Amino acid sequence: LKLYLNRDIISDETNMLNLNFKLENSSDKTIPLKDYIVRYYYVDESPEADEIINLYYCGNNWISCGLVKATCHKIPAPCKNQANAYLEFDFSNTPIYLNSNDCLQIKSGVHTSAWHTMNTSNDFSLTNNNYNGEEGYILWAKMPVYEKESKKLVWGTEPKDTVENATPELTISCIANTIDDSA
Repeated sequence: LKLYLNRDIISDETNMLNLNFKLENSSDKTIPLKDYIVRYYYVDESPEADEIINLYYCGNNWISCGLVKATCHKIPAPCKNQANAYLEFDFSNTPIYLNSNDCLQIKSGVHTSAWHTMNTSNDFSLTNNNYNGEEGYILWAKMPVYEKESKKLVWGTEPKDTVENATPELTISCIANTIDDSA
């Protein structure tokens, strides 16, 4: 599976994050989507507010959006680099099998219950030095795809633990000892 994101519709600051993505079966065999989850890692600037996820469209008239479960999860300290929470899209209730080269498209909107402004420029899943303003769906590794049961990463990259990115401090002290040969 590969994930493509419509990155050009996302603003750095917004009160509703529009996540439109599609999953593509890049293998030569049929894949049951019920075995996979997708995650969007982000920095939650309003942890006291509830996130609300609206699924507007869930692919090619095959399924009802009610069959895709979208949930928010907090990441306990120590947090990941550029992420203290993630959105998870769970396809375990969907009866979809993707044939080779088939796609499933998901269109969603995420906002807080009080419609707080969200800063997406610091979210792991949206930071990418290789993004050059391309339009439409582009191959996007920072929304990883996992096997549901094993949580094994099957596509993309995930944020590293903050501890892994820490720069160790090293302090060297020298004490001069004088040797007196006159004794």
